[in-house]
Amino acid sequence: MKIFSGLLCLAVMLTVSSTQAATIAAGDVTSNLDGTIFFDDARTGGSDATINEGQVQVVNRFLDYDGNGTIAAPGVGGVVEIDSFGFATSGATAANDASEVDITIIYLGANENLGAGDDVVLGTQRVGYNHTGGGEYFVDFDTPFTASIDGLGSRYRIEIRTVDNDPVVNESIRFKSRPANEQSFGHQGATMSMSGSYTVAAIPEPSSLLLMLSLLGTASFGCCRR
Repeated sequence: MKIFSGLLCLAVMLTVSSTQAATIAAGDVTSNLDGTIFFDDARTGGSDATINEGQVQVVNRFLDYDGNGTIAAPGVGGVVEIDSFGFATSGATAANDASEVDITIIYLGANENLGAGDDVVLGTQRVGYNHTGGGEYFVDFDTPFTASIDGLGSRYRIEIRTVDNDPVVNESIRFKSRPANEQSFGHQGATMSMSGSYTVAAIPEPSSLLLMLSLLGTASFGCCRR
């Protein structure tokens, strides 16, 4: 009976730990990004950009899908995956009193603008936020953001909202911000980093395609004979 109780307790502990949300924690962003680095500007210095409860930090960023220093769209459909995300904050404790953050990522389609009917929402994830002083912060998502897209654009919208967990505090984050000449691909505003992968959709090999056409032709001929 004691053995069974011990196993039951262990199973409960494993279940709780496996469902615990990821947390944004202090650390060197670049070295903690998983996969291909799509852009990497998170660093201290510069000016500040603060959000409080009920506000949203919006960043529109071009992705370097293959990490070669360009932002050209793949031009073919595939699956995009976002594995890691990072930013930098000031050291002000009162301006970084949020405990949880909602992160939303949206692919802006072929026209690379919001609201034209071709946007794809990759999803929203709630993660913890543990501010321990000014510096770089990163999170590796427990479950990556994924979506099938047309691959005709490379611009994404990132929305960050703090979660209202305490009526007494402001639930704030103070991001570090820099001008366009100090960030990649002409971005200006809050400095952030993101990584993941882009996998082009499989295209049937010529032999497979010929076989499919042959089978379709045979089926059509059979229908006509009837």
